[in-house]
Amino acid sequence: MIMDKLLKQLVDGTGVTPPSLCAQSFASKYPQAINPEWQIRGERFEVIFHLETTEYVAEFDSNGLLVKYTMQLTAESLPGFVSNQLSQTGELMNAVLVNEGNQISYEIIYRNADLSRFMMVLDQSGNIITEKEL
Repeated sequence: MIMDKLLKQLVDGTGVTPPSLCAQSFASKYPQAINPEWQIRGERFEVIFHLETTEYVAEFDSNGLLVKYTMQLTAESLPGFVSNQLSQTGELMNAVLVNEGNQISYEIIYRNADLSRFMMVLDQSGNIITEKEL
């Protein structure tokens, strides 16, 4: 039963249709988006999509205002201060740029020499906001 539902979602998508204001705002901000898939997250409408080979997640309120977006980053696209921080802590496993309310942060998952995994959040100036073992 669960597998049937999952397979149906993969083939048919989520079936969520966002309000027209959200769809219009999304189309104007991301006209080159590939494979957008909408979901409802509480009071917000979330869309997962790709621009070229980069995965994005954008959240809109019901009035079509872009509230937050995240963007997958490669090691090559990391800002220098993030790369410098990683060189002191460990090997990059995953990196995401988060823009919420025009405040940029970077969510980094890395592993150290002992193969322990950590999540570190840096602000746009390179200061560590949080860091914890996973």
